[in-house]
Amino acid sequence: MKRLLVATVRLTLIGAAPAAACPRTSTRALHDRLVASDAAFVGKRVKPGVYRVQTRVRDDLGRRVRVRGVRGCGVPKRAGLLLDRRHGHWVATTAVAPSELFKASGIGP
Repeated sequence: MKRLLVATVRLTLIGAAPAAACPRTSTRALHDRLVASDAAFVGKRVKPGVYRVQTRVRDDLGRRVRVRGVRGCGVPKRAGLLLDRRHGHWVATTAVAPSELFKASGIGP
């Protein structure tokens, strides 16, 4: 019985781990999150965790960027991502529709 309980707890924690690392939408306004972020872009996923940058919104990113925190999170193939730099890696903190990011940054109509 004890082994079954331990196994159930482990599976529950393993199943919750990917969701805990996914970019979230907070109650803060998107513009405030954009200002607080280290970088932001609109891009298209070319392979898991790698995006081709289509429009740079904040910071000078290269043509492609490797992003942590988006795998298995249901982020669309084309998305607006807000990033923070952590331990030398880009980590997605927010994922939104490209139009939302453009509007928050003042790009476009």
